Amino acid sequence: EIITKIKLCRIRDEIEEKLRNYAKLENSELAVCLSSGRYSAMKLSKLIGREEAIQFFKDCIQTALKN
Repeated sequence: EIITKIKLCRIRDEIEEKLRNYAKLENSELAVCLSSGRYSAMKLSKLIGREEAIQFFKDCIQTALKN
């Protein structure tokens, strides 16, 4: 199934908000980042393959460094 860009953006925004809130609640942004990153890396590598998952994370890092 191909996820539409609109749906992907909506889900991304909702998940990011939930993660921000959880990091505040737990007072540990690092723990939430590590946990969500681990989950994402494990799932993405199975869903789209290792190389594409690595490229996705590289692209995310590049975007973060631009901001």
